[in-house]
This record gives sequence, structure tokens and C-alpha cells, in this order.
Amino acid sequence: MKKILLSTLTLSLLLPMTGLSADNGKRDWDSKPLLKEKAAENGSRKGSKLYKRPAKPVSVSASYDLFFSSGDTANSFLNQTDIRQGPFDGANSTTLLDDSKSLDADVDVISAAVKILDVLKVSGKLGSGDIKGGKSTVKGIMANRFPRNPELNSEQTDFLFTQSTKGEVDFHDVNIHFNLAALNRAFSPSSDFGLFVGMFNNETKLERTQTNIEVVENLIVNEPAPAGVQKTNIEWDGYRVGLEGGGASPTSLGFSIIYNLMVAGIFQADAEYKDTQPNGAVFSEKGDGGTGFEFDVNAGVQLFNSLNVFFGFRLLDVTADRSSTRGASRQKSDFSMDRKGFYVGAGASF
Repeated sequence: MKKILLSTLTLSLLLPMTGLSADNGKRDWDSKPLLKEKAAENGSRKGSKLYKRPAKPVSVSASYDLFFSSGDTANSFLNQTDIRQGPFDGANSTTLLDDSKSLDADVDVISAAVKILDVLKVSGKLGSGDIKGGKSTVKGIMANRFPRNPELNSEQTDFLFTQSTKGEVDFHDVNIHFNLAALNRAFSPSSDFGLFVGMFNNETKLERTQTNIEVVENLIVNEPAPAGVQKTNIEWDGYRVGLEGGGASPTSLGFSIIYNLMVAGIFQADAEYKDTQPNGAVFSEKGDGGTGFEFDVNAGVQLFNSLNVFFGFRLLDVTADRSSTRGASRQKSDFSMDRKGFYVGAGASF
């Protein structure tokens, strides 16, 4: 009997603290000051502008898209030596220009995301595809510059190769997303708006067959180039930070229209250029501190609350350089790359 009385007394003391009514087990928010103070601490005070959307369990989403892309690369390497001859002070230089245009590739892209909290998500993307064709030019320029005697300036094309090009493009990224919409009542539960930070890698692998030597020592000769394949790898690593938003609009037909937009700035992008000649000779150079931007927009239809199909457009553009000076010599390397195109795909969430 004493144990029953003690249990009854303990329960009567605990019920007010938990906010549960002994009659129906529901929370009694209005009559419990302790719970009101706790609600205020959590940002849920009556009249507060903060809005805590209903918590959702961990969710996983994945998608596949076919990216019909085209890309360009442009790389230049300057080696300049100062001339110290009094009134004839100047500089002579050699410049190597290596440009590849219309590098068309159909890229298979797999994306996945894990939503850990309503405000936190981790995502990644992986893409790979063959470059179906393109055209490369490798040009060498020799120049002399005399600021005090410009009539003595001279420039000539030392060589110009044209090359047929094929190869491969690969890229991946990893990101952390913060959904600010989850904290504000101005956004509906079906809308997302926030920022993200991440890192990316993009590699272009080229195999180029020289088809013609158009100019040698400033003389047009138009004769076939030596046989052989020139292999060039251009790899980029960097960081990105951006804004993103999206949502879903239900229709009377039982499906929803979905839309997403992402804009990112790229910083601290490093470029590594490595060229292997048919005879085995290797030339490599690096650029660092690069910048750029990325853009991605898509829209589609969501079916059965978990399956969606979509189409969109994405663009990546990045540049980097590196300069060094040693005595009277100066070297400067510049790198740039872009890839853009439309894509179609499908995805699911679990």
C-alpha cells in the first residue's frame, strides 16, 4: 500500500512538469509556465517571426542525367627576356598558344544527396563522357619589343599546327547545403532556399593527331605534319560557394511542377597542364588562385511524390594564371576552360 501511495504521489508531482494532463495525456501549453519558458528558448515564442517546419526523417535522393555539352580550353605560355642596351632597351619573347575548340561530349552524370536535417544536406555529383571531336591549334610566336624605338618592333609566327582532337572529360564535386527556408515562415514547406559550400574537380584528357603544319618560320608551307598522337591533360581543382533555390507547385492533374536554380562563385582554383609529345617529351605547367562561376537551372515534373523527370542547362567557366620572375627573365602562364550545354534526366527520393 505504501508503494502504491508513493507512486501516486510521484506521478502527481511529475505530471505538471511534463505538461501532460492526467485525463487525456495531451500537452497543456497554456497552464504550464515551465513549458512556456522552454518554448521561448527554442525560438517558438508566440508571435515570433521564426517558424520551425515539421521535422522530417533522413531522406536520400538520386538522379541520372545525360549532359549534351560542348567545351573550350585556352592555354598560353610566355617566356620573356629583357634587353639592356641603353636606348635600345626592350624585350624579346616566345609565346606558345594551345587552344582547343568545340570539344563536344555527351556526359553521363549521376547525382546524389542525403538530407540529414531539414536545414542540412550533403550532396555529390559525378560525370564522365567521351569527347567526340574538336579542333586544336598550337601556335608559336616570336616577338621583339622596343618601347623607345617602336619602328624596330617585330613579330613572327614560328609554327602553327592544326590537330584533330578526341578524348574524355571527367568531373565530380562534393557539397554541404544549408536550407535557410526551413527557418522562415515566408517560405512554404515545399520550397527550399539556401546556400552551399563545396569543392570540385574537372579534368579534360585530349588525344590530338597533328594534321597539318600551316606555317614554319613565317612561311606558309601547307604540308602534312609528322605522324603521332599528342596527349594533353588539363586538370582543375577548386572551391565553390553559392546560392540555390527551388520548389514544387502542385497541379490539379495529380502531379507537381518542380524547379531549381543554382548560382556559384569559384575561388582558389588550381590548373595543372601536362602535355606529352609523340616522341615522349613532357611539358607541364601550373596555374593557381583561379576564379570563375557556375550556373545550373532545371525544371520538370514530379510524379507519385518520389519520382521526377526534368530538363535543364548548366555552365562552368574558370580561369587561372601564374607568373614568375628570375633576373631578366619572366614567365607567365594563363589557363581557361568552359563547358556548357543542356541535359535531360530522371530522379527519385527515398
